[in-house]
Amino acid sequence: MRGWFEQRLDPNGAGKKDNERKSIRKRKKNAPRDLSQYGDRIDVEASIDHESDSPYEVVFISQTKATTCYWCKGRVRDKASDPPPPAPHVIFLRHKECRVYQRSGESKIRITKTPEAVYYHPLRSCAPQAIRDNIEIEETTKERLVESNKTASLA
Repeated sequence: MRGWFEQRLDPNGAGKKDNERKSIRKRKKNAPRDLSQYGDRIDVEASIDHESDSPYEVVFISQTKATTCYWCKGRVRDKASDPPPPAPHVIFLRHKECRVYQRSGESKIRITKTPEAVYYHPLRSCAPQAIRDNIEIEETTKERLVESNKTASLA
């Protein structure tokens, strides 16, 4: 009877039934991994260099599903199906980047593995890396631009 009483006072099993007292490891203990097959780690900056190589493209908002500027989070329309705003606010700068995002209800920050299209207002405050040397405009887009677009862009 004494063994039973001492077992009940054990703080590790306090408030538990007899079958709940002991947790049994179900997995077998594995040997340590051989790390000799792995090379040195790659610097984060070296793996993101391809982003700076891709140009910024001038696109009309109506040709995209974009609703928000990636930098300032300013909304240009509520839904992708809504009509675009009036000129000169009808253009965006599109750039391929590894997006940083959070799923709703999670606190963990995620980064996409492959570069995806992100959209910026054509302003220096929203796209500071976009300079005249790395901005591309297709001929069809250039023909559709109105004078207010040309003067308002990258002001």
